[in-house]
Amino acid sequence: MNGGAVESFFISEDTPVGSVIGTLSVNGDPSESGDITLRLQEVGAAVGIAAGTRNLTLLRPLDREEARGPSNVYVNVRCDRRRTTDPSFIIPVSVRVWDVNDNAPAWAGAPYALRVSELTAVGARVLQPRATDADQPGPHATVHYSVLPAAHSVSLTIPRPHATVHYSVLPAAHSVSLTVPRPHATVHYSVLPAAHSEYLGFLNELDSVLVVKKPLDYETLKNFTITLRAQDQGTPPLHNDTTLEVEVLDADDQNPKFSHEHYSAIIPDDAEPGTILETSPGPISAVDQDTGIDAPLQYSATGDHRHLLALDRDTGALALTAALLRHRDPLTVVIKATQVDNPDRYALATLSLSRAARAAPARAVRFTRRQYDAAVPEDAAPAARLLTLHTEPPATPTVGIHADTPPRRTRIYTSSLQFYVSDRSFLEKFAIDSAGEVLLRRPLDYETTDSYHYQVMVTDGDSNDTASINITVLNVNEWEPRFRYPQYEFHVDGDPRAAARLLPAGRLDVYDGDKPDTVALTLRGPDANMLEVNELGEVFLRGEMLPALNSSTLHALATARDSGHPPRQCDNEQREEDRVELTASKSEST
Repeated sequence: MNGGAVESFFISEDTPVGSVIGTLSVNGDPSESGDITLRLQEVGAAVGIAAGTRNLTLLRPLDREEARGPSNVYVNVRCDRRRTTDPSFIIPVSVRVWDVNDNAPAWAGAPYALRVSELTAVGARVLQPRATDADQPGPHATVHYSVLPAAHSVSLTIPRPHATVHYSVLPAAHSVSLTVPRPHATVHYSVLPAAHSEYLGFLNELDSVLVVKKPLDYETLKNFTITLRAQDQGTPPLHNDTTLEVEVLDADDQNPKFSHEHYSAIIPDDAEPGTILETSPGPISAVDQDTGIDAPLQYSATGDHRHLLALDRDTGALALTAALLRHRDPLTVVIKATQVDNPDRYALATLSLSRAARAAPARAVRFTRRQYDAAVPEDAAPAARLLTLHTEPPATPTVGIHADTPPRRTRIYTSSLQFYVSDRSFLEKFAIDSAGEVLLRRPLDYETTDSYHYQVMVTDGDSNDTASINITVLNVNEWEPRFRYPQYEFHVDGDPRAAARLLPAGRLDVYDGDKPDTVALTLRGPDANMLEVNELGEVFLRGEMLPALNSSTLHALATARDSGHPPRQCDNEQREEDRVELTASKSEST
């Protein structure tokens, strides 16, 4: 080299001071007895020429982020010919620095604390923690967010190029991974549930927001701490951990509860009005099961005999009344504990009153089973009988004759049994008649609620019993899959060098209203073999088919078929149109 051309060198930013960056390609010998001399024109440069050599050495650290030194160096080397009259010449030298992973991610505002209500809906956004990486955009600045430690985790990982951020809940077993390449500065998220981290997770691959993944329950878990990790994608990767303290706030989501389901009291023969009766197996009392709220309760009596009782509104103490003293027969009254701040939250119990100790009824009423189960299709018609609550002794039917012709016999129940369900919401969907038959009042919807659970009480006035009712709603394949748009049109930039790859085209959005159903997508038509669709609806152009393209427009028909019984499906015309760049690239390659 005799000057004019630029000498370019590339080194890593972690190259030690004193290292040889490279050798100048100049003709001549720069030693003491040689025929040329080399020297830098710049003063204080980060590089220099080793004496007597053509070697360019590093004098000061270089830093791609320019925190500890310059990110690149441009100098001019002057070359003089010894013992000749030839003019000197200048050699421009460029030293460029490539990035290494020398910065760990840094959390903004860590550590974190969060207060969240137990009624917060699944999917609700609760926090947006962020971490940044000082490295240059690329794998070294790709941040992976996670929650540690983990078990039984599920992963969604979508790696992409520079400045990508990953969110996850770590570590995991039995994880599932999805990889989708995307352009620069795309945010990546992956979620791997951990101990307590099953309650929180990152929203999706395009958002770093923490959302509720599982319903919270103050009575089960009042607070917990999870560890968040931000990790880049360098080699080796660097990470930074912080903590998130979560406090679960109690909400009014439970009914009060009596200390006992049944109370009894004996009326002394010499009692006077105002006498406080002693109840067994203990005083009448109830508590709010939402312990964090502990709402005050008020007590009252319900039913036909409520006017006979004097029940203290605040304490539940039972006092004799003149009307009760005049009533000679035993009786059973339903008592109620209601939240002062929410009358829709209440509990029921029974109170039996008698004059003197006497033998128990010959046959105390009892349910024949502790639990009654029914499975009902969601398309069952109102008034349908779901199940019968059989008791011992049973409700006794009598036979009546209708006045129409011909005579028709019918069963008429004249039972003295009464049924109570403590949850008022029972009456929104169901009803119980005097025969113990549970009837459907309003239509069911599997996608809204797939099961119902209640406690039912039966009483004959002298004795009572309780059992549970479990009603399971059976799914009916009511919905066929639906595409978001009747027609899709995608544009693809073809690259003849990408013959072995799948070229992303776009995504088909399909929805099925039946909750458990999955949807399978297929393509058909004259150009279907040139396309591919995955289970997420993402459509790709097969790179190996590019040489065979003889048209700039492809047509295919997408079919969505659900997994219901019987399965339903719908079709949607899909069209892909190549841009001009694809045609031009193809002609150059051929």
